[in-house]
Amino acid sequence: MKTKLQNVVGKLGKLTKITIMKIKKILPLMLFIFCFLNIFSQEEQIIYIDKNKIDSTPDSLKVYFTVDSMPEFNYKNENSLEKSFEHYFRDSLILSDKFDCQGNVYVRFIVEKDGSLGDIEIVYELKNCSNNEFINNEIINVLSKMPKWKPGNHYGEFRRVAKTMQIKI
Repeated sequence: MKTKLQNVVGKLGKLTKITIMKIKKILPLMLFIFCFLNIFSQEEQIIYIDKNKIDSTPDSLKVYFTVDSMPEFNYKNENSLEKSFEHYFRDSLILSDKFDCQGNVYVRFIVEKDGSLGDIEIVYELKNCSNNEFINNEIINVLSKMPKWKPGNHYGEFRRVAKTMQIKI
């Protein structure tokens, strides 16, 4: 014999199954209506942007990584920037015979609008070399005394252009 409590629980179980089945049938329709109303109830917003506020960096301080005409350096009529740069360093970087480190050093600098070099920094130095501080200072010294480059040009105006170059030691 079932007690009253078991009868009530049994009826609730049937009601719950029926209710879930009904909800499953109308749920997609409810979601569609909700999304439809939500989309069309939004107001159109117009945002005005002041171009002067987007990039307030003065043109004289902007640094470009690519420009229409990249900076050029010609040393002893070499046919490429890399060859000219390498040849210049071979002639200018004088190391003692005791210096036994070999490898590549990468330097980053900015070719200024007038062709001079600025913001010179070593981005990758020789590995396992006890004289890194010395060689880094020598490289920066040679770069700071380097002849002027032909500056980068973008839309008909000279621009400050960042360059990263390899130096073979």
